[in-house]
Amino acid sequence: MPTNEKIQYVGASFSETNPHPFVRSFTRIGTYPIFYITKGFCILSAIGVEENIEACNDPDDDMFIVDHAINWESPDLHCDYTGEPIESAY
Repeated sequence: MPTNEKIQYVGASFSETNPHPFVRSFTRIGTYPIFYITKGFCILSAIGVEENIEACNDPDDDMFIVDHAINWESPDLHCDYTGEPIESAY
């Protein structure tokens, strides 16, 4: 299975030899909080992606990650999988 380029990893990416990678929840520069957007228009935190890593890497699945972004100022942004709030930068 190919690695999804839209998922930011800490260290090695998802593969057969690394089935449980760590997904980046903050940017490398500035440590701004990252959230992930799925093909099915859901918002996922890094934990939500980690817990659904196979589906997030499968282009045929609605959980496939199509983009990631920084939560600049929304205090009401929550992960659609875990229900936990996604921290805002400001």
